[in-house]
Formats: sequence, C-alpha cells, structure tokens
Amino acid sequence: MKEIKLLAIAIFGLAISSYAGEEVKEAKTDTMKTNQVQISFIYPLGTNGVDAINIVDQVSLNIFAGINGGVDGLQLAGFSNMIKGDVKGIQLSGFLNANAGETTGFQGAGFLNVNRRKTTGVQAAGFANAVAADVNGAQFAGFLNATNGKVKGHQFAGFVNVVGDSIKGIQAAGFVNIAVQNVKGIQAAGFANLAKDVEGAQLSGFINVAKKLKGVQIGFINFADSVESGLAIGFLSIARNGYFALDVTANETYIANLQFKVGHDRFYNIFGLSGTPNGDQFALGYGYGVGTTWTAYTKLKMNLDLMAYAVTNDKLWNDDVNMINKLQLGVGLPLGEKIIVHIDPSINVQVQYNQYGEFDPLDDISPYSFVEQTSDDGNTKVKLWAGVSAGIRF
Repeated sequence: MKEIKLLAIAIFGLAISSYAGEEVKEAKTDTMKTNQVQISFIYPLGTNGVDAINIVDQVSLNIFAGINGGVDGLQLAGFSNMIKGDVKGIQLSGFLNANAGETTGFQGAGFLNVNRRKTTGVQAAGFANAVAADVNGAQFAGFLNATNGKVKGHQFAGFVNVVGDSIKGIQAAGFVNIAVQNVKGIQAAGFANLAKDVEGAQLSGFINVAKKLKGVQIGFINFADSVESGLAIGFLSIARNGYFALDVTANETYIANLQFKVGHDRFYNIFGLSGTPNGDQFALGYGYGVGTTWTAYTKLKMNLDLMAYAVTNDKLWNDDVNMINKLQLGVGLPLGEKIIVHIDPSINVQVQYNQYGEFDPLDDISPYSFVEQTSDDGNTKVKLWAGVSAGIRF
C-alpha cells in the first residue's frame, strides 16, 4: 500500500503545482475586507486593484483571470479564479479554480479544480479535481479525482479516483479506483479497484484487491488477505484465510480426475483436468466450474458444484464442440484435519456439435443415457445421464 500512497501524493502534488506564486498562500477570510461586487480583467487590473487579494467579494467577475481574497456568493472567470482565503458559494471558470482556503459550495471548471483545505459541496471539472484535505460531498471529473484526505461522499471520474485516506460513499471510475485506507461503500471500475479494508462492494471489469473484505467482490480476479463475511465472485478469487482444496477422484466417464478448488466456502472456483483410456486413444477433459461447501450434522462436509468440461481425444484442442456439463451434490467424511473421503452423485449433459453431422463414436464417452436427442439438421447431439464420482479431498 505504500506505493499506492506515493502515487496518490505524486498525482496530488502535480495538481497543487498549478498554483501561481507565493501570493496565493492561505489567509483567513474573516480578517479581510468585504465588498459587494468586483470586476477585473486580469489581476490587478480591476475595481479592487492590488488590494483584491485582501478583499472578500459577494459577486466577483474576472473577465480573464483574477486573484481574490475570498468569495461569499458568486465568482465567474473566463479563464481562472485564484483565491487566497475561503470560498462560500459558487465558483465557475473556463479553465481553472484554485483555492488556498476552505471551499463550501459548488466549483465548476473546464479543466481543473484545486483546493488546499477542506472542501464541502460539489466539484465538477472537465479534467481533474484535486483536494489536499478532506472532502464532504461529490467530485465529478472527466479524467481524475485526487483527494489526500478523507472522503465522505462520492467520486466519479472518467479514468481514475485516488483517495489518500478513507472513503465513505461511492468511487466510480472508467479505469481504476485507489483508496490508500478503507472503503465503506462501493468501488466500481472498468479495470481495477484497490483498497485496504472494504466494507461494502468492489465491482470491476478485471481485478479487485483488498486487505480485509466485509462484503462483496465481483471481478474477473479477486484478491483479499482475509474475508470476514460476504463473498467474492469471479473467474479466480483468492483469500489467505479462504478455501483451498484438491480433489482426486474417479467417475463413470473419466478414470482419473484432478480438481483444484480455490476461493471461499460460500463460493469457490474449480479448475479441473481429467483423463481416461478411450479405445486406442486417450480422452482428456479440461474443466472449469464454481461451487459452494458447508458442514451438515456437525461433521459431514457437503458441496454443490457446477462444472463444464471440454472433451478431446489424443489432442489438446478439439475443433468441434464436445462438452460435458455436470451438476453434482457431494457428501464427505473427514479423516483427520486434512483429508476428506467423499462421494458425489451427479446429473450430466453432453453436448456435441459438428457442422457436417459426422460424429466420431470415440467422442461420445458417456456410459449410457436417459435421454438422447439429435437436432433436425443432424449437427447437434445431446445426451443426459446420472453419474457418480468418488475420491479423496486434500
């Protein structure tokens, strides 16, 4: 997580560097003069002159760019607004808003909003929002939201959201969300979510990473150091305190089966490899599936697995479709702490497809069938039977 924090600080530092000059250092607004209206072209060419940086305006119009002491109402600029003190109200600019004090209200910029102190309200920018302290409210950016403090609210960005502390709310980004500390709410990203402790949900197109999970992870790959409650759903889910098992079995179709199960008791992934002699050939099966396990009657280990196998003969890949889909309900008896003897009755469906309707008898490895049907065009064949597997789980 140290690397993530360094990334967050580096991104924020880039945004802060857009401040121009020492004269924009923080100042207390309540010690400044007040004024109802000011108009300027570019500092100090305006109605407040060089004193503009020491005056709080209720209405401030900077035709191009202005530097003002504070705002208590409305500020507009064609290019940029830069504030020495606090902002309360609405601040709008064509390119940049940069505030050294606290900001309360709404900030809208065509490119960038930067705040050095606590921000309460809404930030909306075409490119990025950057805050050095806490945010209470919402950030909307076309590319990046970066907050070095805590966020109590929401972040929405086209590419990336970065929080240097914790967030309570929603982080949604087109590519990645990063929370250096904790998330209480939802992280949703097109590619990745990274956080320390998550209480809520991580949703991504590819990978979710959390130290401690209390909620849900949904992604292609999910990692968690520990899962206190909830579950992870994906192609591969790994937790250090999770579920790891290796099944060595035999069944009615394959004489030898290996299944590696990884994930959590409530939801795990299964990777299978099977083989059996088949006439003068050798049939292989590559399988993937999902399952769940629980304890019944204090000792018995129950499991419900759904698997799909691709069947091949004497080769690693079959050009035609030959699938065995298996739903099995198993029961196991522990022998010590590390070994379980189990038996798994199953319902099996084999689906074969050949565009010419030419099925090799060796491709049909089902021992018998309750139901067998062939499509009208003769290209697809389906068989249904009941089976059983038995073996040892480590």
